[in-house]
Amino acid sequence: MAVRSAGADVSLDRASLTTAFPGATGRIVVFLHGLCENESYWNRRREQRGTTYGEALAADGWTPVFLRANTGLGLRPNGVELAGLVQRLVEAWPVEVTRVALVGHSMGGLVMRAAGAVATEVDRPWSELVSDVVTLGCPHLGAPIAQGIGHGSRGLGRLPETAAFGRILDWRSVGVHDLVVGLAEDVPPLPRARYRLVSATLTTSPRHPVGHVVGDLLVRVPSAYGRDRYGAELFPDAEVLHVGRADHFDLLNHPRVERALRDWLT
Repeated sequence: MAVRSAGADVSLDRASLTTAFPGATGRIVVFLHGLCENESYWNRRREQRGTTYGEALAADGWTPVFLRANTGLGLRPNGVELAGLVQRLVEAWPVEVTRVALVGHSMGGLVMRAAGAVATEVDRPWSELVSDVVTLGCPHLGAPIAQGIGHGSRGLGRLPETAAFGRILDWRSVGVHDLVVGLAEDVPPLPRARYRLVSATLTTSPRHPVGHVVGDLLVRVPSAYGRDRYGAELFPDAEVLHVGRADHFDLLNHPRVERALRDWLT
Protein backbone atom coordinates (compact mmCIF):
# COMPACT_ATOMS: atom_id res chain seq x y z
CA MET A 1 0.00 0.00 0.00
CA ALA A 2 1.35 3.42 -0.93
CA VAL A 3 0.54 7.08 -1.38
CA ARG A 4 0.59 7.83 -5.09
CA SER A 5 1.28 11.03 -7.01
CA ALA A 6 2.02 11.55 -10.70
CA GLY A 7 2.06 7.80 -11.29
CA ALA A 8 4.67 6.99 -8.64
CA ASP A 9 4.90 6.05 -4.96
CA VAL A 10 5.55 8.87 -2.51
CA SER A 11 7.86 8.23 0.43
CA LEU A 12 6.34 9.10 3.77
CA ASP A 13 8.92 11.64 4.88
CA ARG A 14 8.39 15.39 5.12
CA ALA A 15 10.66 16.30 2.22
CA SER A 16 9.00 13.88 -0.20
CA LEU A 17 5.51 14.86 0.88
CA THR A 18 6.33 18.57 0.53
CA THR A 19 7.52 17.95 -3.02
CA ALA A 20 4.49 15.83 -3.96
CA PHE A 21 1.97 18.14 -2.27
CA PRO A 22 3.37 21.69 -2.57
CA GLY A 23 0.04 23.26 -1.61
CA ALA A 24 -0.66 20.95 1.33
CA THR A 25 -3.37 22.08 3.73
CA GLY A 26 -4.29 20.85 7.18
CA ARG A 27 -7.32 18.99 5.83
CA ILE A 28 -6.53 15.67 4.11
CA VAL A 29 -9.06 13.59 2.17
CA VAL A 30 -7.81 10.06 1.57
CA PHE A 31 -9.17 8.11 -1.41
CA LEU A 32 -8.93 4.33 -1.58
CA HIS A 33 -10.06 2.36 -4.64
CA GLY A 34 -11.84 -0.96 -4.79
CA LEU A 35 -11.11 -4.49 -5.98
CA CYS A 36 -9.06 -4.75 -9.18
CA GLU A 37 -8.73 -0.96 -9.36
CA ASN A 38 -5.95 1.54 -8.75
CA GLU A 39 -5.78 5.26 -8.02
CA SER A 40 -6.32 6.17 -11.69
CA TYR A 41 -9.90 4.90 -11.49
CA TRP A 42 -10.86 8.11 -9.67
CA ASN A 43 -10.30 9.88 -13.02
CA ARG A 44 -13.12 7.95 -14.66
CA ARG A 45 -15.07 10.13 -17.11
CA ARG A 46 -13.03 13.19 -16.31
CA GLU A 47 -13.06 14.10 -20.02
CA GLN A 48 -16.87 14.24 -20.00
CA ARG A 49 -17.32 15.90 -16.60
CA GLY A 50 -14.26 18.16 -16.60
CA THR A 51 -13.39 17.41 -12.98
CA THR A 52 -12.89 14.70 -10.35
CA TYR A 53 -13.75 14.42 -6.67
CA GLY A 54 -10.18 15.26 -5.73
CA GLU A 55 -10.10 18.40 -7.86
CA ALA A 56 -13.47 19.56 -6.59
CA LEU A 57 -12.49 19.11 -2.94
CA ALA A 58 -9.09 20.75 -3.53
CA ALA A 59 -11.00 23.85 -4.61
CA ASP A 60 -12.66 23.77 -1.16
CA GLY A 61 -9.35 23.69 0.71
CA TRP A 62 -8.83 19.95 1.06
CA THR A 63 -5.69 18.14 -0.04
CA PRO A 64 -6.60 14.91 -1.85
CA VAL A 65 -4.31 11.94 -1.22
CA PHE A 66 -4.78 8.88 -3.43
CA LEU A 67 -3.65 5.44 -2.33
CA ARG A 68 -2.88 2.24 -4.19
CA ALA A 69 -3.55 -1.03 -2.37
CA ASN A 70 -3.14 -4.73 -3.08
CA THR A 71 -6.80 -5.71 -3.00
CA GLY A 72 -5.90 -9.39 -3.31
CA LEU A 73 -4.96 -9.30 0.38
CA GLY A 74 -7.49 -9.83 3.12
CA LEU A 75 -9.44 -6.91 4.52
CA ARG A 76 -7.86 -7.02 7.97
CA PRO A 77 -4.22 -7.20 6.80
CA ASN A 78 -4.96 -4.33 4.44
CA GLY A 79 -6.58 -2.48 7.32
CA VAL A 80 -3.40 -2.82 9.34
CA GLU A 81 -1.39 -1.50 6.38
CA LEU A 82 -3.75 1.46 5.97
CA ALA A 83 -3.71 2.37 9.66
CA GLY A 84 0.09 2.42 9.70
CA LEU A 85 0.29 4.37 6.45
CA VAL A 86 -2.14 7.10 7.51
CA GLN A 87 -0.39 7.43 10.88
CA ARG A 88 2.95 7.98 9.16
CA LEU A 89 1.31 10.34 6.67
CA VAL A 90 -0.16 12.50 9.42
CA GLU A 91 3.11 12.62 11.37
CA ALA A 92 5.21 13.62 8.32
CA TRP A 93 2.67 15.95 6.68
CA PRO A 94 4.18 19.36 5.74
CA VAL A 95 1.68 21.26 7.91
CA GLU A 96 -0.27 20.37 11.03
CA VAL A 97 -3.18 18.09 10.19
CA THR A 98 -6.46 19.29 11.65
CA ARG A 99 -8.94 17.00 9.91
CA VAL A 100 -8.95 13.75 7.92
CA ALA A 101 -11.74 12.43 5.70
CA LEU A 102 -11.81 8.94 4.23
CA VAL A 103 -13.48 8.13 0.90
CA GLY A 104 -13.56 4.48 -0.14
CA HIS A 105 -15.02 2.88 -3.26
CA SER A 106 -16.32 -0.67 -2.96
CA MET A 107 -13.72 -2.81 -1.14
CA GLY A 108 -11.80 0.36 -0.30
CA GLY A 109 -14.56 1.26 2.15
CA LEU A 110 -14.20 -2.09 3.88
CA VAL A 111 -10.45 -1.64 4.21
CA MET A 112 -11.04 1.78 5.75
CA ARG A 113 -13.42 0.24 8.27
CA ALA A 114 -10.84 -2.44 9.10
CA ALA A 115 -8.19 0.25 9.58
CA GLY A 116 -10.37 2.04 12.10
CA ALA A 117 -10.36 -1.04 14.32
CA VAL A 118 -6.55 -1.16 14.53
CA ALA A 119 -5.16 0.09 17.83
CA THR A 120 -2.47 2.76 17.41
CA GLU A 121 -0.33 3.34 20.48
CA VAL A 122 0.86 6.89 19.87
CA ASP A 123 0.12 10.20 21.57
CA ARG A 124 -1.96 11.44 18.64
CA PRO A 125 -3.66 8.56 16.78
CA TRP A 126 -4.66 9.31 13.20
CA SER A 127 -8.14 7.92 13.87
CA GLU A 128 -8.92 10.79 16.26
CA LEU A 129 -8.52 13.22 13.36
CA VAL A 130 -11.08 11.46 11.16
CA SER A 131 -14.22 13.57 10.91
CA ASP A 132 -15.94 11.85 7.99
CA VAL A 133 -16.05 8.42 6.36
CA VAL A 134 -17.74 8.15 2.96
CA THR A 135 -18.27 4.75 1.34
CA LEU A 136 -19.31 4.46 -2.31
CA GLY A 137 -21.01 1.22 -3.31
CA CYS A 138 -19.33 -0.57 -0.42
CA PRO A 139 -20.47 -4.16 0.26
CA HIS A 140 -20.63 -3.78 4.03
CA LEU A 141 -22.66 -6.99 4.27
CA GLY A 142 -21.06 -8.71 1.31
CA ALA A 143 -21.50 -8.70 -2.46
CA PRO A 144 -23.93 -11.36 -3.73
CA ILE A 145 -22.16 -11.49 -7.10
CA ALA A 146 -19.02 -12.69 -5.33
CA GLN A 147 -20.97 -15.59 -3.83
CA GLY A 148 -21.89 -17.05 -7.21
CA ILE A 149 -18.31 -17.21 -8.42
CA GLY A 150 -18.85 -19.36 -11.50
CA HIS A 151 -21.96 -17.67 -12.87
CA GLY A 152 -20.80 -14.27 -11.70
CA SER A 153 -17.42 -14.34 -13.39
CA ARG A 154 -18.90 -15.51 -16.68
CA GLY A 155 -21.60 -12.84 -16.60
CA LEU A 156 -19.22 -10.06 -15.67
CA GLY A 157 -16.80 -11.13 -18.39
CA ARG A 158 -19.32 -10.15 -21.04
CA LEU A 159 -19.22 -6.48 -20.08
CA PRO A 160 -16.07 -4.43 -20.70
CA GLU A 161 -16.68 -2.36 -17.55
CA THR A 162 -16.71 -5.43 -15.31
CA ALA A 163 -14.53 -7.92 -17.20
CA ALA A 164 -11.55 -7.33 -14.89
CA PHE A 165 -13.74 -7.96 -11.83
CA GLY A 166 -14.91 -11.20 -13.42
CA ARG A 167 -11.32 -12.35 -13.87
CA ILE A 168 -10.58 -11.54 -10.23
CA LEU A 169 -13.54 -13.70 -9.16
CA ASP A 170 -12.03 -16.59 -11.07
CA TRP A 171 -8.70 -16.15 -9.29
CA ARG A 172 -10.37 -16.43 -5.88
CA SER A 173 -7.93 -14.22 -3.99
CA VAL A 174 -8.22 -13.74 -0.25
CA GLY A 175 -9.68 -10.31 -0.93
CA VAL A 176 -12.49 -11.89 -2.97
CA HIS A 177 -13.27 -14.35 -0.18
CA ASP A 178 -13.60 -11.41 2.21
CA LEU A 179 -15.83 -9.61 -0.29
CA VAL A 180 -18.38 -12.42 -0.03
CA VAL A 181 -19.28 -11.61 3.58
CA GLY A 182 -18.09 -8.03 4.09
CA LEU A 183 -17.36 -6.91 7.64
CA ALA A 184 -19.73 -7.55 10.49
CA GLU A 185 -20.56 -5.63 13.64
CA ASP A 186 -17.32 -6.75 15.29
CA VAL A 187 -15.65 -3.91 13.34
CA PRO A 188 -17.39 -0.87 14.86
CA PRO A 189 -17.53 2.63 13.31
CA LEU A 190 -15.02 5.24 14.42
CA PRO A 191 -16.72 6.97 17.36
CA ARG A 192 -15.84 10.55 16.31
CA ALA A 193 -16.58 10.20 12.60
CA ARG A 194 -19.74 10.89 10.63
CA TYR A 195 -20.60 8.14 8.19
CA ARG A 196 -22.07 8.78 4.73
CA LEU A 197 -23.10 5.75 2.70
CA VAL A 198 -23.73 5.93 -1.04
CA SER A 199 -25.56 3.28 -3.06
CA ALA A 200 -26.50 3.01 -6.72
CA THR A 201 -28.96 1.04 -8.81
CA LEU A 202 -29.30 0.54 -12.54
CA THR A 203 -32.90 1.69 -12.18
CA THR A 204 -34.13 5.12 -11.16
CA SER A 205 -35.72 3.79 -7.98
CA PRO A 206 -34.11 1.28 -5.62
CA ARG A 207 -37.60 -0.21 -5.15
CA HIS A 208 -37.80 -1.27 -8.79
CA PRO A 209 -37.64 -5.11 -8.96
CA VAL A 210 -34.52 -5.04 -11.15
CA GLY A 211 -32.78 -2.43 -9.03
CA HIS A 212 -33.67 -4.31 -5.87
CA VAL A 213 -32.18 -7.56 -7.15
CA VAL A 214 -29.04 -6.43 -9.02
CA GLY A 215 -28.31 -3.10 -7.32
CA ASP A 216 -25.41 -1.44 -9.13
CA LEU A 217 -24.38 -4.74 -10.80
CA LEU A 218 -22.10 -5.72 -7.93
CA VAL A 219 -23.56 -4.41 -4.66
CA ARG A 220 -27.17 -4.22 -3.53
CA VAL A 221 -28.58 -1.24 -1.66
CA PRO A 222 -29.04 -2.92 1.77
CA SER A 223 -25.40 -4.03 1.76
CA ALA A 224 -24.21 -0.55 0.74
CA TYR A 225 -26.14 0.83 3.73
CA GLY A 226 -25.14 -1.92 6.16
CA ARG A 227 -28.75 -2.95 6.78
CA ASP A 228 -29.56 -6.63 7.08
CA ARG A 229 -32.86 -8.35 6.40
CA TYR A 230 -33.73 -8.41 10.10
CA GLY A 231 -33.58 -4.64 10.51
CA ALA A 232 -30.16 -4.40 12.15
CA GLU A 233 -27.93 -1.51 11.02
CA LEU A 234 -24.16 -1.25 11.20
CA PHE A 235 -24.39 2.55 10.98
CA PRO A 236 -27.65 3.64 12.63
CA ASP A 237 -26.79 7.35 12.52
CA ALA A 238 -25.34 7.44 9.02
CA GLU A 239 -26.57 9.69 6.24
CA VAL A 240 -27.36 7.80 3.05
CA LEU A 241 -27.53 8.77 -0.61
CA HIS A 242 -28.97 6.76 -3.48
CA VAL A 243 -27.86 7.41 -7.06
CA GLY A 244 -30.28 6.08 -9.65
CA ARG A 245 -29.52 4.93 -13.19
CA ALA A 246 -25.88 4.31 -12.30
CA ASP A 247 -23.64 1.28 -12.02
CA HIS A 248 -20.93 0.39 -9.54
CA PHE A 249 -18.18 2.23 -11.39
CA ASP A 250 -20.20 5.38 -12.06
CA LEU A 251 -19.82 6.14 -8.35
CA LEU A 252 -16.11 6.88 -8.94
CA ASN A 253 -17.00 10.22 -10.55
CA HIS A 254 -20.66 11.22 -10.51
CA PRO A 255 -22.09 14.75 -10.27
CA ARG A 256 -24.55 13.86 -7.50
CA VAL A 257 -21.82 12.28 -5.40
CA GLU A 258 -19.52 15.25 -6.00
CA ARG A 259 -22.18 17.68 -4.79
CA ALA A 260 -22.79 15.53 -1.72
CA LEU A 261 -19.07 15.27 -0.94
CA ARG A 262 -18.63 19.03 -1.11
CA ASP A 263 -21.63 19.51 1.15
CA TRP A 264 -20.59 16.83 3.65
CA LEU A 265 -17.00 18.02 3.88
CA THR A 266 -17.69 21.71 4.46
